[in-house]
Amino acid sequence: TEEKAIPSLGVAAYLGYTNPQNLTLEEKGNALHVDSLEIPLQDDGNYLINWYKQGGVNDGSFRTYPIYGLFKAGLQFRQTGTTNADSLIELQDKIVFIGASAAGLSDIKSTP
Repeated sequence: TEEKAIPSLGVAAYLGYTNPQNLTLEEKGNALHVDSLEIPLQDDGNYLINWYKQGGVNDGSFRTYPIYGLFKAGLQFRQTGTTNADSLIELQDKIVFIGASAAGLSDIKSTP
């Protein structure tokens, strides 16, 4: 029988966005190869991202954007064709995940 790997939501979004020609998962599961990109994996096949500590691009934390500001900037862009919101420029051609927090549920950290 052939074993099949099921990608996480983030990996599935990336694969859908990039439409790679060559996709391989190393037999030991310690790397995922997507065309010329190699993604190192842990022994169990996971790639964990620490959303709340230093990490991300240039060893900085991941930026977050209030959804209200993005909607406001998007509406301004639709109405005028311009916006001074850096967030829209920074998010152009990016894969974006939208998460939520619920203070009433004692949600200590927002969903990335």
